[in-house]
This record gives sequence, C-alpha cells and structure tokens, in this order.
Amino acid sequence: MAIYKNVASQILAVYAYDSSDASSKTGDSASITAQISLDGAAMSATNDSEPTELDSANAPGIYLFTMTQAETNADLIVLYAKSATSGILLEPLTIYTTPGTSTAIDANAVQVEGSDATDQINTACDVAVADALLATAANLATVDTNVSLILADTGELQTDNIPGTLATISGKIDDIDGIVDDILADTGELQVDDIPGTLATISGKIDDIDDFVDTEVAAIKSDTEDILADTVVIGAAGAGLTAIPWNSAWDTDVQSGAEAALVANNLDHLLKVAVTDDDVVDNSVFAYLVSEEATAVWSSFENDNDSLEAIRNNSGGGGGGSATETNQELIIELLSSEAKF
Repeated sequence: MAIYKNVASQILAVYAYDSSDASSKTGDSASITAQISLDGAAMSATNDSEPTELDSANAPGIYLFTMTQAETNADLIVLYAKSATSGILLEPLTIYTTPGTSTAIDANAVQVEGSDATDQINTACDVAVADALLATAANLATVDTNVSLILADTGELQTDNIPGTLATISGKIDDIDGIVDDILADTGELQVDDIPGTLATISGKIDDIDDFVDTEVAAIKSDTEDILADTVVIGAAGAGLTAIPWNSAWDTDVQSGAEAALVANNLDHLLKVAVTDDDVVDNSVFAYLVSEEATAVWSSFENDNDSLEAIRNNSGGGGGGSATETNQELIIELLSSEAKF
C-alpha cells in the first residue's frame, strides 16, 4: 500500500477479524480507533476518530480511515488500529509515501502547450527547421570533397603504413609490452597459492602468533573467571568480609606470625633463647634492672655475682636468709649498689 505525501483526503483501509476463528468482523465501526506515527515519532490519535465500514456484505471486515494532509506529510507512516470489542484484532499498517499528487494530469496537447496546441507545436517545428543547415545537393557536394581530403591526409595512418615518429612509438610500445611480460613472469610466483621464501616464513610466523594469542587469551579468560569466583564473596566495599567466623586453619598462621614478632623483638630470649651481650639493648628496662651506670649497659651484668641466687648466697642465708642486722645491712648495701630503678 502506498499513498501520496502531504496530500489530504486519502483513505487507508484496515481489516478486522475475530481472533478465535479468523472470521471477518462487521458492524464494529463505533468500537474501532486508531493511532498514527509519522517518521517514527510518538503515536497520536488519528483525526478520523471512527472509521467507515466499506461494505459488510461484499467486503466484510474492511474499515476506512480518511487522512488529513498533515497526517500524510511524512516518508513513513505507521497506523495502528484496535477494537474495544473483545477478541477482535486489526493488523497495523506500515506505509512509505510517494511524492506527487492525487490529481492526475491528462497527457494531451492542450494541457502541455496551452489553448491552441497544434498551431504552437507546428510553428516551433518550422522555426527549428528554418534555423538548421539543410542537406542540400550543394552542401552534400562540399561535404564529399572535405571527406576525400581527410582520407588523403590520414591514409598514411593506417596500421600497415605508420610513418616516421609513429613507427618509433609502435616499437616502444612493443618494448614496453615485452617488459610487462617479463615482470609478470617474475612476479607470478607471488600468487597466494605459491608464496616463496621469506613470504612463506612470514605467513608461518603469523600463524604461530595467532595460535599463541588464542592460547594466551584463553588462559587469561580462565584465570579471570577463577579470580571472580574467589573474590565474589568480598562484595561491594568489602561488605562480605565482616563478621567472618574463626577458621581453625588460621591457627598455624597466627601462631607463626606471633612467633616471628617475638623473635624480631628478642622477646623469645625471656624463656627460650640464650642471651648474649648485645641481645638486650642498653637503656632498656631490663638493662636498668641490672646496671647502675648512667647509661644502663646490659653487658655489665655478672650472673655469678648479680643474679638473685648469687645475692641470696652472698647474704649468708638459705632460702629467705637470716634476718640478722648484719644480713639486713648487707642486703641493703647490695640492692643499693647493684640495682637501679
């Protein structure tokens, strides 16, 4: 179906039928409405709000919409009709307009030339003939003479009688033709089915690169899928990392980390590792406990004299020692000289 573009009073026909048995639906004009779209714009109601039924007896189911000029001013028209009656369907129309007019023009001489067409056409033809150089006997004789002269002048230009420079040009053309033949012979092996030497190697390398890229891309894709599977539990902004229950498998990791921290700070020397002169840092709390110097030096600690056991033994007592005045004075003297807090 086609209609003229931007022409009023044109008619579009739609067909209504029952979806249950595909039978034509008659007498349904009052229930049918339509929407129209021009060049893909939004749908809007047609100006003809209720179509006219064509002929319920001879053309059952056919309904006609009369279009306004504005409704045809587009290259593409889509008309979608529907019925409020249950089960009644209508197919949409998709129409491409054609330029022109709905009013036909008679192809007769009067409309082409005006009121007295025959006389005007004849007059124009007479003028054209009068302006032309007629083929009179005298003119034809002149043409014949000129043609003879042209033939005499150009006779030497025949292919079997090429004079002077033209003969040289012909030879050069033959030379060029031979060179072209040689080039074609030399380059014939460069056809796709016969790639020589380096080109064949390059082709093979390209195939190797292509295979390598395919393999690497497949590996990257596989690794990416594994990463996504492993990290999906993290969630947005780490939401999946909160309230994670303790995993017994982490015990070894935590213990290993704690032991490494103890070793890094020499805290393992308290019970497990033997102490050397530089294991306890000068001026640390432990150095102050064993050294009376202004700068507490651990190396000044003498175990055989300064340890608690040595102090007890040197006090002359066993266990807690004897609380004699002499021992008490000795203890006070030892504490004053050996320990600095």
